[in-house]
Amino acid sequence: MFQRRALPALGFVVTAFCLATPAAVSAQDIACDRGDVEVLSVNFAGNRSFEDAELLNGIVTTPSSWARRTLRFIGARRCLDQLEIRRDPLRLLIFYSRRGFTGTRVEARVDTVKAGAAKVVFGILEGAPIILEQFTITGLDSVPRSDRITADLPVQIAGRFDQDAVEVARETIERRLRDNGYPTATIFRSFESDTAKRVANLRFEVIPGPRARIGAIDITVTPREGKSQQVSETSVRRTIGIGPGDLYRERDLEAAKRSLYLSDAYRHVELTLDTASLAPVGDSTIDIKIGLAESFMRSVRPSAGWATLDCFRAQVDYSDFAFLGALRRLDLSARTSKVGVGYPTRTEGKISQICSQSAREDPYSDTLNYYVGATLRQSSLFGIRAIPTVTLYSELRSEFLVYRRYTPVGAIMSLNQQLPGRIGVTYAYQLEYGRTVAQPAFFCAVIGVCDVNEQDLLKRSQRLATGSVTFGRDRRNDPFYPTAGSSMSLELRNASRYLGSDPDLQFMKVVGDASWYWALPRSSVLVARLRGGFVFGQSIPLGSDT
Repeated sequence: MFQRRALPALGFVVTAFCLATPAAVSAQDIACDRGDVEVLSVNFAGNRSFEDAELLNGIVTTPSSWARRTLRFIGARRCLDQLEIRRDPLRLLIFYSRRGFTGTRVEARVDTVKAGAAKVVFGILEGAPIILEQFTITGLDSVPRSDRITADLPVQIAGRFDQDAVEVARETIERRLRDNGYPTATIFRSFESDTAKRVANLRFEVIPGPRARIGAIDITVTPREGKSQQVSETSVRRTIGIGPGDLYRERDLEAAKRSLYLSDAYRHVELTLDTASLAPVGDSTIDIKIGLAESFMRSVRPSAGWATLDCFRAQVDYSDFAFLGALRRLDLSARTSKVGVGYPTRTEGKISQICSQSAREDPYSDTLNYYVGATLRQSSLFGIRAIPTVTLYSELRSEFLVYRRYTPVGAIMSLNQQLPGRIGVTYAYQLEYGRTVAQPAFFCAVIGVCDVNEQDLLKRSQRLATGSVTFGRDRRNDPFYPTAGSSMSLELRNASRYLGSDPDLQFMKVVGDASWYWALPRSSVLVARLRGGFVFGQSIPLGSDT
């Protein structure tokens, strides 16, 4: 009875989906041509179970961007497609049907606001939901701790029969099995629904396959044409963090592939499973094949220029992506500025006119600014999704009419980790020994120390040790040439004597940074950036012994 009643409904959904899907999946042309009607807003009336934003993602008709509707001269302008506006109610019906509602009715209304502009309203009369009466999972008897495999699924008895949630539950179980030693786990789904009684029965038949451990790891490296292999297989095996005898976990293989790509030593990484090596029943081993194509292992990037306050400046960067024949990266960097105005390169006579008068008169530009540093970065830490980095450096830098900072030696140790949701986090510890020379007015106005004798205490060489954690979320459509999306970061930094800092150098710093990108006509991009923060310090008993 269940199947007979379900077939007509299923046939309707499949037919409707076939009619609507090609238009929804293919790239829709809702750009505006001459004479088209711009969509100022899309609203929904009568929807109680789903938010407007969720419904808007399921249709083609889309309003112009907020920037376009507000400012009128920037942002994306979107117009009404007469064919798609008639198909959108059908898409919403499919949306509700897949989420367990039957008898839903949808109508679209276009209200003309002015010539060439309209508002769209979708009126929705939601039907009653189908309730999941039975949910059965079979085939997990041989799986250890099977309760963990089926815990916290988005499908529950007495809940709404949501087909999208059913698919998420199926993929969740399959992923958990593949992360716990079952590389060929497969799940077959079947269900029956009675639209008259508004109930459904769901069944998952799990075929876990044999439980496996990692067997042989076969590594094939293709060097660049005319070159020999630069990175040894031993180094590759240390980097991937998995070895023979380890329990098969799909997430470990994904982390291994990511670590190899992050090394920048390979232009192509391919990781495949040899399922033929699996035994049909019982514990088994599965062989892994890793194919690598080496890229350029070294690069040099010199640059030079002229700036108003720096006069001549130059920089050279050298990178070795296979330092000492292993998957570790060495970056050497050297840069200099104030060339022509700072000792020992200061020029006199007519040639000195090349540098600006302001730079030549700045008391903090009288010495050559420089930076020399070496950074060693491992592509992964013991095969986990974390990248350790160590930097040693020495520098002298100055700010026009403000200060000069001399750091004969400094070090930074950091650990970068990628979290779900395109969120990255960096933990860092920095220790440097140096001194700062600044105008008396700077010490007085910024730091609040106006006595000359007390300022001399601040000018002596001291240790500055800071610990920091930085969170970043990058949702730009392109990391190099973004035209849409946003990028945000939050930095928390602390200097304390418990970290090794001198007692006079203790503070807490919080900085937030956010950027937004909008596409403009003629390949232009509008960028808005907001940056702010605050610093907490402490009172310093200058001139005392404590």
